[in-house]
Amino acid sequence: MKRFSILVALLLIAAKLTAQTVKITGKAVDLSGALVVGADVTLIGAGNTAIAATKTGPEGSFTIEAPPGSYALEVSAAGFEKVVQGISVAATNNRPLTVTLPVAKLTQEVEVQDNPNQISSPARSNIRG
Repeated sequence: MKRFSILVALLLIAAKLTAQTVKITGKAVDLSGALVVGADVTLIGAGNTAIAATKTGPEGSFTIEAPPGSYALEVSAAGFEKVVQGISVAATNNRPLTVTLPVAKLTQEVEVQDNPNQISSPARSNIRG
């Protein structure tokens, strides 16, 4: 009976360790340090699979939970360039991240096609009155 209790306790500890998640916290800012509110934050794991996603809150901050490991953190917002950075998440010693989003470059594309307007003259009538 004692062996069974020890085995159950070890199995519960192992299950808890494998199910452990870590909070990843951070904030999104622009180049001037201003907070970026409503940015999309996605944690991407092996095989380019989204593990978790959220948006930055009113203070530009975000929190995502994930198991320890290596990930890509993708942050994007309207008017800014998308930023992807590699992060390593450990069970301890995780410091808040600061992701700086550069302002998107404004580009405008104009397409010009050569299609001259054809001028047609009115048909002449031979009717005289």
